[in-house]
Amino acid sequence: MTPVTAPELPRELSRYGQERSIRDGRALQYQDDPCIEAFYLLEGIVRPVKFATDGKSFDLLPVTAGAWIGLAELLARLTC
Repeated sequence: MTPVTAPELPRELSRYGQERSIRDGRALQYQDDPCIEAFYLLEGIVRPVKFATDGKSFDLLPVTAGAWIGLAELLARLTC
């Protein structure tokens, strides 16, 4: 098996999933929902937010193009 290089990754991923766009301000996943899919960010920035039980929100580090979102949670069958 030949390893896939970074520039080839989006093409290889299309064999297993589909490309889609998310509009600004829309949720990609909701906190504590079962993680049933992972995302590879082709372009743009995702700004994750974590909510505390008291209702306060905390901005997490932004995720940029070339990064996975939810992959570890999906593989470990955790919540997002």
